[in-house]
Amino acid sequence: MRQALFDKLKRAFLVSLIILSVFGCAKEDPYTRMMWLEDLATSSGIYQDDVVGDMYAFGAIKDIDDLERELDIDYVAYTASNLSEKEFEGVKVLDLDQSDHPDELIEAVSLKIIELDDQKAHPKAKVSKEEALVYIEKILDIIDNKTFEDKALIEYKEDTTYQEKLPEPINGYYPITQDLDIGAYIVDQEDEMIYEVIEESEEGYGLKEVPFEEAIEKIDIQGTIEDLDLAEAEIIIDGELEETPSIYHQEGITRMAKFSPSGEFKKDGYKITYSISLNKLHLHVSKKTERGINVYFDGDIYGITPSYKWDYEDGKIKDAYLKVDFKTGEEFGLSVGRYKTLYGDIASLDKVDLFNSLKNFMKPEEDLLSTSFTLMKIKVPISGVPIATFDIEVKLNFYISGKVEVALATDNALGLEIKNNHLRMIFDHDEDLDFNVNASANSTLSVIFSLHLIKDLVDLRFNGGIKSLVGTTVHMYDSDGRLMTSSSTGEYDALSEVSDQKEVFVCGDISLSWILNIELNSDKTLAYLLGFHKKITILDEDDQIFLDKPHIENGLFVEKCSYKDRKVTSNKDPIIVNEDRISLDSYAMVIRNKEQIKIKSLPSGYTNKDIIFAIEDASIASVDQSGNITPLKSGTTKVRIYTSDEKYEVYINILVSIDETLSITI
Repeated sequence: MRQALFDKLKRAFLVSLIILSVFGCAKEDPYTRMMWLEDLATSSGIYQDDVVGDMYAFGAIKDIDDLERELDIDYVAYTASNLSEKEFEGVKVLDLDQSDHPDELIEAVSLKIIELDDQKAHPKAKVSKEEALVYIEKILDIIDNKTFEDKALIEYKEDTTYQEKLPEPINGYYPITQDLDIGAYIVDQEDEMIYEVIEESEEGYGLKEVPFEEAIEKIDIQGTIEDLDLAEAEIIIDGELEETPSIYHQEGITRMAKFSPSGEFKKDGYKITYSISLNKLHLHVSKKTERGINVYFDGDIYGITPSYKWDYEDGKIKDAYLKVDFKTGEEFGLSVGRYKTLYGDIASLDKVDLFNSLKNFMKPEEDLLSTSFTLMKIKVPISGVPIATFDIEVKLNFYISGKVEVALATDNALGLEIKNNHLRMIFDHDEDLDFNVNASANSTLSVIFSLHLIKDLVDLRFNGGIKSLVGTTVHMYDSDGRLMTSSSTGEYDALSEVSDQKEVFVCGDISLSWILNIELNSDKTLAYLLGFHKKITILDEDDQIFLDKPHIENGLFVEKCSYKDRKVTSNKDPIIVNEDRISLDSYAMVIRNKEQIKIKSLPSGYTNKDIIFAIEDASIASVDQSGNITPLKSGTTKVRIYTSDEKYEVYINILVSIDETLSITI
């Protein structure tokens, strides 16, 4: 996605060059500092509402003067140094005296953002937009890929003690053997709760639960975990456990391969199996319905590399950073047995009323499979940080209505940074897709990463997958070769299978799009309570995988529908065809006895066999498909006259007047 931004900016730049070459050598507008800040703020995830204000708040700039000046090397180095915050090495720059920001220029050179030419940086050299995009990529490679040396410092407020697990209370008092003062804090490490001592009695102490942030004085932890090892993880499952998780050891001559728990459980009628091998989580979800329909989902999450920093003191975040690189693989599908066994033969439908017949032909809602639930939570202990864990929660959401086979692989980087009381987003995403889609489907895998210390400090929520919609059209030919067309809510593959392929033809139009949204700091986190939260949709239904919807006929992709009216050999229909609408002799009728609606003319391409009559109030009168009205009782109603494809329609008002004899009994 980050690359997509650069591609978009570069395309805009190239278009401007083409315009200049076509319409003459007009002077190119200078690329200003303001333009640089706009592009840098957007691509780095700093931009929230106001580019200048956001860049100033984040510390990228120290003043807001002279932003309309043309961008030069010196200003690039200045902003790059402020964002990177790295200690620079001594580098010899011969023209350093020409720089307004010599320290920042040396740092930018040491970070290889600025390249020297014969030991000169040329700080006053102007920078074009094309060059600026290259500098932005270099800056992002540094600030989006921070690594940290392990550090662990946690300070609770004075008079804080630890309990592995609190004893059970007696009459509301906890029989703790330690001497505690009123106002002291107790950390229950097993249940991850913090209490304040509010009472003392012979039976023990009266405790009150307090928020995490109330008892914490300072937290300064950081680290980078290369390729997170899941072997020692604690696995939390919310479901009906089928097998007891077990540890497998495979011993060899020179090494031992260790695998963490694998097991099986059930939830909402689905069978879920899982296995974890060192740095990879594999999940398999499956279900078979009573009608023999099989649905499955296979998911892998691996290559997880988190970098984290949490510097918190006196109720404020001084500096925070959490970035997770990870890969996901998803494969899901649904297969059905013989559709003809389930639904019958589509050729048996009433061709005159094709639209209404299709509505009753299939009941796809019986075969829809949808689910949304949490599969598991994994807690990986962080070395050197007491009661701190790096947590992974996995959720699955899918809806499938017909034959679908999809394999989706993604390579992701997701994160956030909080600096100077300002939040920025870190995000990069590449995907690969293989599919066979003949029906509607929506599948997303949600992965939640969180840094946990008694409560979640920060978290990252990733929700990605695809959404497919297949519009289905059924064509039938009547005895005169006229094409009758109707849209159906049924699945393309189902209708295609149960058609006889002689008089019935089924087409499909596929809409396939990426789905991807992220959330930084949910309401479960301390960062959220302190005001740092962002939720954004990256990809949605507008991000089509195909620019044009692929049209399917007989399982093959074609440019557009090929079915048209066949050549008519004879036409005994006396109705005149000379209008682009349905015309009647009269648009209001008084009915006392059986009468017929007279059609004056039809749109081009239609005959009387294409016309359908429908009464609005069947208690007043009835109408057959020849337009004959039979009165039933006095009253008013309407008759709708429309073409079988519902492209044209007209109404006629009906007044039914039936003589009634009033009889009086004495």
